[in-house]
Amino acid sequence: MKHCSTCTCGLIHVEWSDRSGYVDLDSKDSIVNTILSCVFDHSYDRTNSGIPYGFPDKYEEKLAPVIKSIAIEHFPEWFNKTVYPTDEQRDILKNALLEKLKSI
Repeated sequence: MKHCSTCTCGLIHVEWSDRSGYVDLDSKDSIVNTILSCVFDHSYDRTNSGIPYGFPDKYEEKLAPVIKSIAIEHFPEWFNKTVYPTDEQRDILKNALLEKLKSI
């Protein structure tokens, strides 16, 4: 995990393409909102899994399959092009990620 050299906040730095942010791993909302920003970014900007670089491996291992499963069912073109989910589709993925986070 990448922290600034004088970190006192406990946030981790994550990035994808030319975007980056800081995530509080103690906040499920912070985790999910950051992942959703990556998942629904332009297809040429996001990571292949939808999980930004910098997250601990356990998040990629547990959450990437959730993203893949929802994508296949609700927006199968996600793997090849930019998609624009409805609020309902976004909520489906958000809720699935929040549920999976309970086991991490």
